[in-house]
Amino acid sequence: LQVELSPSEGSRVAPHGLGSVVEVRQVQGARGGGEGEGEGEGSEEVVLRRFFHSGSGYNASSEHLVHVGLPDASASVELRVEWPSGQTTVLGPLTPNQRISLAAPARSDLDGDDRVGTGDVAALLAAWGGLDPANRAVRAADLDRAGVVGPRDLLRLLSDWSR
Repeated sequence: LQVELSPSEGSRVAPHGLGSVVEVRQVQGARGGGEGEGEGEGSEEVVLRRFFHSGSGYNASSEHLVHVGLPDASASVELRVEWPSGQTTVLGPLTPNQRISLAAPARSDLDGDDRVGTGDVAALLAAWGGLDPANRAVRAADLDRAGVVGPRDLLRLLSDWSR
């Protein structure tokens, strides 16, 4: 599975999604007959994680693509991207052996549903007053980067409201 990350207009993400964490989950093992394909006795969940960086070396960088080699090319996967802004995007089920292009969510899209609405207001209110930049929810909800989630963040979210 290959994942190409990019910022979107209005997002708070570095070029090419640098600093993002890409996680791929795949259930392998016993199949068929039961509910939930690939789930059941003898099945195993495989989690592969990649930290996306620019590379190493003097005046050089790696290809701006995250490649995840999967042990079972026939089982579907779930893709999760944790953006440096604190936002998260989840896709799936997906088929392996493909290239996916993902754009970072808009700055005020806190719940990652590709629109700014009531779910985003709920996420912002849940982080209200938060001061801990290590907490992903607080970092995502601090839209004005003032170090605390407060009224200015709510005003910014409301100004980005999807119609």
